Amino acid sequence: MPGLNYAVPVADSCKPTDIHELRKHFRYAERLPRLEVFEELWPDTIQVLMKEGFAVQQRIAVMTSVAETFAPNDCHPVELLAASGTLLDFVRVANATYPSDHPLPDAWAQESRVAIGKGQLRVAVAYVDGVPASCGLLADASGTAELAAVGTLPQFRRHGLASSVASTLLMDFFGNGGQLAWLQAEHDLEITLYERLGFRKVGHHVHLMLAAE
Repeated sequence: MPGLNYAVPVADSCKPTDIHELRKHFRYAERLPRLEVFEELWPDTIQVLMKEGFAVQQRIAVMTSVAETFAPNDCHPVELLAASGTLLDFVRVANATYPSDHPLPDAWAQESRVAIGKGQLRVAVAYVDGVPASCGLLADASGTAELAAVGTLPQFRRHGLASSVASTLLMDFFGNGGQLAWLQAEHDLEITLYERLGFRKVGHHVHLMLAAE
């Protein structure tokens, strides 16, 4: 089966001829087109894509926070991993929390050490009695960062671990001059959790994909 690839629109002026050209390029590369569109910026693009055979896979809330609105919850100890830290603990919790056909390989830990050392990536893990139970990461691009992969193993949920992991990452980010943090929240429970940390919903990220041709 052809692998997936991604394309992101940059203007809301998409025409059917543009879609046909896009499909031709993806077909030539033996890839399935998968597009991510910020709904509030490009509403017409979504409608054209759907008329041309694309289907919506997900519609996810986009939320943002700044230092002035951030309200941390650090009730549980969380370890912010250094470049020399036990990053495999993050890999194992993330893969168990977010099952996927393409799990993070162990090699991810080694590859991420450089980004952590440069301050481009923050990785955190919460432990319960020495067991890695919850994790998260924050990818920093010149003062704007995405909070992602925040999750807790099922047996440790409902104890505020995810909130503490997110808070630890964000406190370090804002405390070192970070300006804006953003994330995608798929469910109402996630939205509520991040609202308590000072995030607010600013729009929706729509994922569309064309069926195999």
